[in-house]
Amino acid sequence: MGTDRKRTNKRILTIFGLAALVLAALALWGFSRGGNAPQSSAPAAAPQPAMPAMSEAQAKAEVRRLLTELDTFKGLSGFHDAGFSSKGLLSQPGRWRQDVTALQQRISEDRGLPPMLRAAPGQLLGLGLAYRQSKGRETAGTMVDREMVQKAIK
Repeated sequence: MGTDRKRTNKRILTIFGLAALVLAALALWGFSRGGNAPQSSAPAAAPQPAMPAMSEAQAKAEVRRLLTELDTFKGLSGFHDAGFSSKGLLSQPGRWRQDVTALQQRISEDRGLPPMLRAAPGQLLGLGLAYRQSKGRETAGTMVDREMVQKAIK
């Protein structure tokens, strides 16, 4: 009985091994033909024009505005419950998050701006998340994040 079981197990492993090889070969063949790229007859979209670079003063003003806006809703219970959702009664945090993300994408790679200023939008997002978690209260983490943002906009 033990020998039959070993033979059966060996056959099963052989079948699974062959199946894996066939699937791998099919996957390689599909990738070599561009199998994951959808074939469309529509012309390619024109590239979006790049946003003009922000001056240091503009970037600081925008970060300052977003920090002030965060302070207006960080203590609201609707924010603690719904977070950055743009649905429901409190849509300001959702819009705020979109604004911070847009600013982050716009200035994070701009080598003409100071590194602390380029990092400020990410720190603002972290600060917003920390305020939601702490229900708007200051913690050691929020104080550090706030201090870093404030240094960036001085």
